[in-house]
Formats: sequence, C-alpha cells, structure tokens
Amino acid sequence: MLKRINEWGKRATLTVCSTTCLVVDLLPYRVNAIVDSLNETIENITRSINSNEPPGPLGWPVVGHLTMIDYLKPQTTFNIWAQRYGPIFKLQLGSMPVIVLTDPYDIIDAFNNPALSGKPPLFVTTGIMDGCGILSVDRNLWANQREIIETSLQNFQNWEVNGELVYYSIINRHVDLLLEQFFRKANGVHKFDAHPYVELHVSNMMSELFLGRAFHLNDPEFKKQLSCSALGSKLVNLFNPVNYFPVLRHWPNYAATYNTLRELKDIHHEFLDGIIQEHLDSGNEKKGLINFIIEEMHRLGFPVTDPDNRKQLLHVAADLFGIASKTVSTTIMWVLLHLTHMSAIQARVHAELDSAIGRNIKPRISQLLNLPFITACIFETQRKCNVAPFGLPHWTCDDVQIGPYMIPKNTMVIGFLYVVHTDKAYWRSPEMFEPDRFINPGGDIRDISCFMPYLVGQRQCLAGSIAHTALMTITGNLLQVFSFSPGNDWSFQPKEIAGLRLMPKDYFVRLIPRLLLPE
Repeated sequence: MLKRINEWGKRATLTVCSTTCLVVDLLPYRVNAIVDSLNETIENITRSINSNEPPGPLGWPVVGHLTMIDYLKPQTTFNIWAQRYGPIFKLQLGSMPVIVLTDPYDIIDAFNNPALSGKPPLFVTTGIMDGCGILSVDRNLWANQREIIETSLQNFQNWEVNGELVYYSIINRHVDLLLEQFFRKANGVHKFDAHPYVELHVSNMMSELFLGRAFHLNDPEFKKQLSCSALGSKLVNLFNPVNYFPVLRHWPNYAATYNTLRELKDIHHEFLDGIIQEHLDSGNEKKGLINFIIEEMHRLGFPVTDPDNRKQLLHVAADLFGIASKTVSTTIMWVLLHLTHMSAIQARVHAELDSAIGRNIKPRISQLLNLPFITACIFETQRKCNVAPFGLPHWTCDDVQIGPYMIPKNTMVIGFLYVVHTDKAYWRSPEMFEPDRFINPGGDIRDISCFMPYLVGQRQCLAGSIAHTALMTITGNLLQVFSFSPGNDWSFQPKEIAGLRLMPKDYFVRLIPRLLLPE
C-alpha cells in the first residue's frame, strides 16, 4: 500500500506545478470567451478608476491572476502585490473575485463580521469534502458544528481522572516517548533528521487527543495514514486551478492530483470510520475529544447512527486531527531550527528551565505554561515562520464594508498573515528572530493584537489552546534534557513545495544530553 501511495505522489508531483500551462489548457474550452473576457477586463479597469474599488494588478482574460502566482511560493507573489497595492487589494481567480487584506486591524474587523463567515466554493479545497466538516461548511451548519465542537472541547479539557487533567496526561505520555527516541540519538557526534520522529509522535499524540486512539509506532495502518497525510498536505493548494475551473479535473495535466486527493480522502475516512465504530461498540467510553463530540451530538438530537450525522463526524474528526498534527509538528521543527542555530537564545531557554524547574525533575505542564521566554520563542517562531501564511479564506454572505471599500456579496476574502507578521509598521526588524519583542518590561508575555497564529474572528482555530499546550510541553521537555547543535548546512527559507503550509527545509541536528545538577 505504501508503494502505491508513493506512486500516487510521483504522478501528482508531475502535475501539481502545471499552472503555467493553464492558459493553453483552457483555450479549447473557452476560446470564444476570450474576446468577451478581454472587454470585461477593460471595463473593470475603467470602473476601478472611476469608483470606490480596491486597487490590484491587471490580470489575464478568463484566468485572471492564476498564472501570475508562483505555485511553489505563492506568499512571495502576494507579498510583492501587498507592497505595491497596499493593505487592501483585489484579484480575480478565474471568475471568482478575491479581496486580500494585509492590515491586522482590517482583518480583525472583517473576520469578526458575521457577513464574512462563509466559506468560498472552491471545487477541490472545500468541494472535495462534500460540504461537511468544520472547514468546508458555513451558515447554519457551520454555526451548529462550531457550537458542538466548542462545548466538547471545553468538556474534554476540563476532564479529570484522579485529580489530573486527562489531556495533560496524554500529551506528557507522548512527549516521554519522543524523549526516549531522542536519547537513542544523543551522543553529540552523529547527526540525524529529527522531523520523522517529531511528526510520528506528534501525530500519535493528536490521534489519542482527538480520536481517542493511540497506535504502536510500527503499526502499518498508522504509518499508511501518515504517508497519505504527508502526500495530501503537499497537493492541497488554495491556488490549484481546478478550484476555479472544475472542468480541468478531466485534463491530463490536473487529473492525477485531483484523483489522488479523492483516493487519499477515501482511505483516511475508512480509517476514521473504523475508529468511530470502535467507540460506538464500546458504548462511547471516554478516551478522547471524539467521545465528547459524539455525546454532545446525541444530546442535541444528532445521533451518530444517522448516516448524514456520521458523515459529518468523519469530516470533523479529519479536520481536527489533520490540522493539529501538521501545525504542531511543523511549528516544532521551525522552533528547533532556530534554537539550534541561535546558541545564545538556546542558552537563555536552558537558563529559564534550570531556574524555574531544574534538570532533575520532570516539568509539569502547568509550570511550562508559565515560562515567558519559552513562550516568547514559540510566539516568535509562529510570527516569523508563518506556518499558514494565507490562513483560512472567508466568503462574503452579503455586501460588506471593509475599510473604505464596499465589498460585494460572493467574494473570497483572504487575510494574508505573511504580511501581517512581517509588516515594519508593527514589528521592529521583522526579519530578525527576537523573542524579546513578546516580553514586556515586567518580564511577562506582551499581548500583541497584530499577532494571530491561530487566525481571528468567528472562524479562528478552535483547538488553539491544545496546540499551544503541546508546543510548550514538547519544547520545554526537549530543551530541559538536551542541547542542540547543527548537523549540516541549513537555511531559514521554507521548502518550495505546493501546499497550504510553509515547512522548513530538511536539516540535521546533533544532541548532547545535559548533565544533571547536584541535588
């Protein structure tokens, strides 16, 4: 099965970057529309000059700006446009109008407006999910699902056994397993790639937290799911032309990617359905967040025995597990990259841990969550590295005012966090890694309103607090017992791969166990 997944990856990789031939592909399909579209473009330009519309680059007929976006580095293209056209600019992706926001206060105002709580009708990114889950729904279904998940999360995070929060115990258990793996590599001489170990243990942690099921690390089914997830995360792209021209899914250049994504989804949902059935067969004994969601759905009259409700639960579980696993593991790899290559900052982390906790005792999560410098290092990593630079696109359900502009109904709105987190108007020397920017003169964490790693508004990340707890626990434990040193040449530039997240380039580290201090 893993061999088959690798073959899918090779086929899809050959086609995933074929945006540049989009115009050629579309000519047989819309050749008669080019003249009409050109006339419409000229009219739009004239209307922009004479009306209250945001500025923006001139696009092509039919395709708009799709062929102008660097498919492997879209954040670079959008950053250039932001510098040229200002904090609010407009694009056209196929026939879909798009507004891009780069000012944090415009984003806060807009994304807290109920009129922008919709999801854009993207054929692949959301359409492949059949209008289910939490990311791909809007209006009444979205509000209903959000209420269920928020209540379930609150109950799950307050769940105690023998006076201890269960989700703390789950996080600690998987961090201990990760430490065991790292100790086997910690001789200070041999270099190794930490990413596979971090991804494996973080994914297993999130599986137990959200799905109520942990796996043996060599479990073939679990490894297959991780391989599917890794491939899928590279293929899902906001600027996939099929999102805007669904007919292209039948074109050879795009069919492999689209068909692979559908097969990966089916494989993953079959896996999740088996887990859900196990919980139902056991009487929904509480093991993870999913049990609280099932319980809340039943309480509100949405029993999982109903096929439609079960399908919705499948998509919710996939959304929560997938986003949390990828976001946390990717952020940890960025954190370790910066601390490994910034010895002075790593030394300050060690000093904070030694002073507040010591080296001879395992830190409690409640202790780690109150360490300001480690918190600042994680925040600064999230700011500088922008794991999800485009956030979650929104959709206008009605005409809405954003800044000085009236944005019409049925427009996609993107909050471009890449600029938000690197704007010199809000961040001094934004290109530098400076955790102290998050610490106030009293030594406490500073609340910075233009820092939004988990998005803002009604569609912000629901499980941000769990993700932050995992990040603090993993980072604190690793740095308490190890010193990290570089194992090879390195770069702070992200990989040039298609996908929704910015990932660090592959790098190696050397680990040196830190000596215990005298009692």
